[in-house]
Amino acid sequence: AGVVSPPYFQIFSQENSSGWKGAPMAGSPRDDLEARVARLERLLNRVLELLQDLRTGPAGPVEAEGSTAQEAPAESKPASSASPSRPEDQLPEWYHPPESDGPAFAPTAQSKASKGEMAKRPGPRLLEGPRLLEGLRILVPGGTLLSRVGIVLLLLSVAFFFKYSIDQGWLTEWVRIAIGVITGIALVFLGFKGASGGEPLGTVLAGGGIATLFITGFVGHQWYELVSYPTAFGFLVAASGLGIYLALRSGLQALAMVGLIGALVTPLLLTAPTTEVAGFALYVSLIVAAVSAIYLARAWRAVMVVAAFISWPVLSIAVGQGVGSSVGSRWVVQSVIGFCALVFWLVPLMRARLRAQNPDGWPRPESTDARAGEVNVFSLGLRDLAWNVHLDALSLLMPLVGILMSMWLWELSRLRLGWVFLGTAFLAQGVGWWLSRSRDPEDSASTQSFVAISLATVGIGLVLTGDILYLAFIAEAGVLFTVGLRKGSKVLLGLGGVVELLVLGLFLSRLAFADNLLEGNLSVVFDLVAIGGAAFIGTRINNSDGRQAFFAGAYLGFMFLIGRELAAHPSALLLAFVLAAVLSQLIAARWRSSLLSNLGHIPAFVVLSLFMGGMETSRSLWAGNPAAFYDLAAVAGAAFIGTLLLNRQLRLVYFFAAYLGLLAWTAKELYPFEQGQALMSLGFGFEGTVLLVGGLWKDRALLQKTGMATLLLVVAKVLLVDLAAVEPIWRVLLLFLF
Repeated sequence: AGVVSPPYFQIFSQENSSGWKGAPMAGSPRDDLEARVARLERLLNRVLELLQDLRTGPAGPVEAEGSTAQEAPAESKPASSASPSRPEDQLPEWYHPPESDGPAFAPTAQSKASKGEMAKRPGPRLLEGPRLLEGLRILVPGGTLLSRVGIVLLLLSVAFFFKYSIDQGWLTEWVRIAIGVITGIALVFLGFKGASGGEPLGTVLAGGGIATLFITGFVGHQWYELVSYPTAFGFLVAASGLGIYLALRSGLQALAMVGLIGALVTPLLLTAPTTEVAGFALYVSLIVAAVSAIYLARAWRAVMVVAAFISWPVLSIAVGQGVGSSVGSRWVVQSVIGFCALVFWLVPLMRARLRAQNPDGWPRPESTDARAGEVNVFSLGLRDLAWNVHLDALSLLMPLVGILMSMWLWELSRLRLGWVFLGTAFLAQGVGWWLSRSRDPEDSASTQSFVAISLATVGIGLVLTGDILYLAFIAEAGVLFTVGLRKGSKVLLGLGGVVELLVLGLFLSRLAFADNLLEGNLSVVFDLVAIGGAAFIGTRINNSDGRQAFFAGAYLGFMFLIGRELAAHPSALLLAFVLAAVLSQLIAARWRSSLLSNLGHIPAFVVLSLFMGGMETSRSLWAGNPAAFYDLAAVAGAAFIGTLLLNRQLRLVYFFAAYLGLLAWTAKELYPFEQGQALMSLGFGFEGTVLLVGGLWKDRALLQKTGMATLLLVVAKVLLVDLAAVEPIWRVLLLFLF
């Protein structure tokens, strides 16, 4: 496609028609100067016109490749000034036109005629102020963000106005209060009227008006002390009620949020002459009851969630004051705690079930308020999440918060707290059963089962102790995995994994601190039950990784248990791990289990470490200790395991380990004798000869090389060590034999 020629080329083209280099100049030098000034003025005017064209919309690229531009009709000029297309040598020396294959364009004198054509071509345009802000996401459609900023500035201006009026002494205190009330009512009226007409700014104005009324009531009581506590309290409650009423009338959730927050924080804003714990708690219960009614009518999630997370901190003040109060006051507070927990927990579930039975009678609101175009200021991001997220969150948190509040109020002991957890778990399971009896599109029944099992687990941990608690957790983990696998419930499987982790923690603590079976502690039986439970769960899991994880855990747990029980008896511990390694490889070879074969290397490594430790002790036949045969059994076990392995490299490792172990055992047993060096050489030579003969008989090159290497090492030992350390007759015998 052709490239558009720069507009200044058009300017210069037209100016050249009046004469450039080589054009004759007539007249005096003064006339020549005036002509040059006139040409500069015309050039400046055309530059300004070009800038105006760029502001209105510069020309874009040519529409299609190969198309030709239509030249505008030439401006009529006098015959004396008319001239054909000027050649290149008539242009100024300093001007070099850009290289382009595109067509020629009309002269600038016709910019007015070509202006419409240039505007039609696509191309970049300069954004105006508001459109630029909108493109940068600073001004969202409807002016919502700026309106929020504006209402904040308005509230700040109201607050600073009161402060400034106080400092200047311009207005009396009653007049200031009256101005605040009038301003708040005006904002509420205008905002409600605008919101009812679909104006996005209306909700913000109405909410700001209610907040202004709150500021006025607070200042009138706390700062000026013009009104009493009951009057101020009633005024703030009335302002909150006004916001909630207007929200219900117009369907604007934002107004309900403002009124709700104001109603909950009213007791905190005003200083009461006396503190009545029961009355304070009952007031919170009334607000929570109103919230439940609003949720049943409108299903506003944000209202319910915010009420739940504000009510508990407010109610905690009553709980803290009720700890040292009378029993009657504490029972009132306890009743309010139970009521709030049940409302926030069960009311959303109740409405979800009613909607499942009658969707038309219990509609679900959209992510925005009822009025078209009204953005929910207090949506809290819930519109971007799944609908039932608040059902699950409230079901998980509210029972736990209620229990913790009750524990704080009554200072419950561990046993009583455990029974409270178990009772709440029973209630949660009942709620799940009630939900499962009907259509449950939100799948809330599984959440209630999760809550019930979690609370029951904590309750069992608080009620039971010692071995009974250990056994209860083992049984619970097995039941959860069995039922979860049967129903395909990931929730139950996840809970089973958590309980199994608790069992693992208890098992490790018992390994570190509990007594062993040889000391009369029969609780090791429960450890065996835990190991068996892990293996049982592994047999029930279909997933390969999960099954291997549980089998490996059970195997390692059994090895640790053996180590704890026989730690005080090294010889028995060595023999036990030899048997464990051999049996592991035997079963792995029979069942073709690579997992068990890999796990079998663990006790073999323990055997190696114990064998090397035994080389430095008096565990030898020469010292009269028959436990030396255990070392020989370890050597035989390593050789036998080598015959069972399929991997050639591992098989060679075990064979060489067994042979080196045999040489080490021979040296340990023969070295203490009087002619120990000579006897060691004879023993090494005999073992090397056996390997060499066996390799020749079986035609095994590896055995032959190993036996020959052993004999050569023995000859080197005889020449370097034995000739100086043994009797002369032994020197003759050794040299003769080798």
